[in-house]
Amino acid sequence: MNFDKYDFLHQTRYLFLLKEIEKLLISLLEKQNKIVLVDIGSGTGQFLSLLKNKFKRERIKIYALDRINSLNDKTITFIKINDLNKDRIDLPNEFADVITCSEAIEHLYQPDNLILESRRILRKQGYFVITTPNLNSWINRILILFGYFPYGMSLCRRADELGVRDLKYIKQPSKNLEKVNYDYHIRLYGVKALTKILSLYKFKIVKISSFVRYYPNDKFYKRLINSIYYLLNKINPFLSQIIFIICKK
Repeated sequence: MNFDKYDFLHQTRYLFLLKEIEKLLISLLEKQNKIVLVDIGSGTGQFLSLLKNKFKRERIKIYALDRINSLNDKTITFIKINDLNKDRIDLPNEFADVITCSEAIEHLYQPDNLILESRRILRKQGYFVITTPNLNSWINRILILFGYFPYGMSLCRRADELGVRDLKYIKQPSKNLEKVNYDYHIRLYGVKALTKILSLYKFKIVKISSFVRYYPNDKFYKRLINSIYYLLNKINPFLSQIIFIICKK
């Protein structure tokens, strides 16, 4: 399975999601002939392409939502949305059987519109699948203990312009400030906080899990971090790097 340069760091997420979403879709296809899946914050759509190839075309219809159409697979239907903080998703009520939202909610100033709009376009008994970096991961606990921001969080607009983070400088900061702001994390969530937010909007929690997004093994300290992540994920998943939640309308 090949991943382009942009998606290299995300390949663990893709593989984990592929396995989990495939199981969910198979269970749904035992009860119905066709599934509509909407993915929010699709990026290049590489995960969607992998997922689409697992099923017959006539049995699954996929829609990708993002600000810019960066899809590599032009057979996936793109839906433009400028600002998930406030904009309405250009889809009708009770449209989708499954909504996936992988590592998008942390880029928003407020999650309310995203969750409300997801609930609106989701059919009754439909599934909302969300992943996001874990505020309570072991690495963030260490950073906060020593007085630093959690990993990847934006400091301020000026810091974004210069490519400055609390712990280090980015070697090649983006000249496109809009892209920088989008790439940075505005709000982070722990498992308890995120499940409480979803419950406030009357989603029923079906499954809570976690996974590790491994770093390239080109340096010793990265291999060490990967080993620690793997071990702690086995001991206590709530200390892991990424939160994974399936909930139901």
